[in-house]
Amino acid sequence: MPVALVYPNTYSVGMSSLGFQLVYSLLNRQEELVCERFFLPEKGEKFLSLESGRSLDQFPLVFLSISFEHDYINLVQLLSIAGIPPFAQERGAEVTGENPLVICGGVATFINPEPLAPFIDLFFIGEAEAGFVQVVSSLAENYSNANRNQLIEKVARDFDGCYAPLLYTPVYDDAGNQTGMEYDSSLPFPIKRVSLARCEKANHSQLLTPETEFSNLFLAELGRGCSRGCR
Repeated sequence: MPVALVYPNTYSVGMSSLGFQLVYSLLNRQEELVCERFFLPEKGEKFLSLESGRSLDQFPLVFLSISFEHDYINLVQLLSIAGIPPFAQERGAEVTGENPLVICGGVATFINPEPLAPFIDLFFIGEAEAGFVQVVSSLAENYSNANRNQLIEKVARDFDGCYAPLLYTPVYDDAGNQTGMEYDSSLPFPIKRVSLARCEKANHSQLLTPETEFSNLFLAELGRGCSRGCR
């Protein structure tokens, strides 16, 4: 199954991210998948995959990796360029139709996924090593046997860290502050953010390219995140 991995910024920014490179490696280790990369096009380039030059709408599963709030606009813009309805509720219930399933993860979603909730079918909230592969395998295995809503609901029930916005309705007070969430009692809430209890192997450079920061170095991740916890 062809799957797309999208970084909503330029190639040089996206490939400078060890997290993005890690997810690319995790997806391509699965024998049932082939993962291709997409980046924000530059200098009049077309928005096509690096590996085969195919358009995004030809991939049944689209994974978005987002680390910075500034890239929210790019994310929505890229869906529009690809001819995919930006709003999740406009993509219909059939997975096998014209519109792919859009799954989003990354550091920005750990803090607050709600700004992107209208555009995303499914969030994976947490570190990729802590269950992302199992979620992807379930999506690929059940893709042809269920419609979009059934597939999303199954994953949301079966795996920690999976948030399907269409299954939850935020409740706001008169001042516009969110006060709660309406949802089926059989669904998990709050959504548990998944993380590694122990890291057996440090994340490291998967691909070396001259068009990135620290391009002359092989990178190894000795720590993750900022100890100050800044927001």
